[in-house]
Amino acid sequence: MKRRLEAARLLARAKLGDINAQNGNGETLLMRAASSGEAEIVKDLIARGADVNGTDVFGNTAAVFAYENDHAAVQELLGKTKPSRLTLNAFLRAAIAKKDRAKVKELLGAGADPNYEYPIGYEHKDIKSTVLILAAKTGDPAIVQMLLAAGADASLKGLLYGSESGLKFGTALEAAEYSKNPEVVRLIRKALKVPSP
Repeated sequence: MKRRLEAARLLARAKLGDINAQNGNGETLLMRAASSGEAEIVKDLIARGADVNGTDVFGNTAAVFAYENDHAAVQELLGKTKPSRLTLNAFLRAAIAKKDRAKVKELLGAGADPNYEYPIGYEHKDIKSTVLILAAKTGDPAIVQMLLAAGADASLKGLLYGSESGLKFGTALEAAEYSKNPEVVRLIRKALKVPSP
């Protein structure tokens, strides 16, 4: 990792090639630097004209990666931008994973999709889950309630978990039951109009 960061520093200062070049997943040098929390490199890249609004194949921007990895100084450098709907959804997934209630509320208010289906990773773009399933798995009743109030469909299926024996798909209710959070189970049962056992 140390060698990669040094190479990134040299590239940022070398003024060679396209500063916004993307790899096959749409990642840029700025996104990688933001994800690593390398504020100095981020600053150099921005000064060279790196596109702070550029997105990877999932809508993640450098700001999403910085937020996801708790790099506040990098977020500050990236500044405020008007994200696309896809980027709002990428932020929503990250905010739910972090159990950041205020950010979830802000993103839903800005138009993020409460039914967003996100791929689980670059290597598995066709395997998806939903933000409601993610919220049910994290077990935060307030976030689950916000998503439901915003119109999340509790009957949508997505990846619940994977193991050596295969992938398990199901609904948010199954995710809630698996996480054993009675309040989340109750909220989702109510949304589905499924009586309690």
